[in-house]
Amino acid sequence: MDMNEKGQGSFNDVVLINNIKKNINVDASLKLLDEMYSGVYYKMVHYYFSHPALRHQKEDLVRDCYYYIYLAAKDFDFNKKTKFSSYLGNRARWACLTHINKNKKNCVDLEFNSDILNKENEENFHSKLLDKETFELFFSDLKVNDQIYKIFKLRYLEGSKNKLMPWREIGKQLNLSIQGCINIHDRFLKKIKKLKKYDK
Repeated sequence: MDMNEKGQGSFNDVVLINNIKKNINVDASLKLLDEMYSGVYYKMVHYYFSHPALRHQKEDLVRDCYYYIYLAAKDFDFNKKTKFSSYLGNRARWACLTHINKNKKNCVDLEFNSDILNKENEENFHSKLLDKETFELFFSDLKVNDQIYKIFKLRYLEGSKNKLMPWREIGKQLNLSIQGCINIHDRFLKKIKKLKKYDK
């Protein structure tokens, strides 16, 4: 029985997701997945951030649609009886709730289950790097190559108005693939975790 018969997505889904998992034609595969499923992601973001007061938070998540589709594809388990669209929708939901938790002091008339909002994540660490002084202090204590520093600086410091720069723009500026930039970023964070350089 093939994946389509199991109800886990179309043949194209399987090929594209496997390409991303195996680092084969990642940018092209990610672009196609984005065309097919970005609507699922955006629908979830629009649902949680419909209030005008949350416009700036909403913009942050909209810009990172590519990144979350990439993560969903990397982590998607074909052995579980679920469609990729459903899995992406759940990932988008968690991303929204995490973002709301990080910025809950600025939320207006929003009530969510506290157990869900207290889910352990790295958003606080990421938000700290948006501050220039914290960013420079953090990297002054570490020995990193120029490529890593540039990726982090573009991502956290050089976006517009203290917002994360989209991976697509970072890749364009450094002449790297989107997936390559994400890999370098995430490998460095894993290394920092092991060194316990930041609080979870």
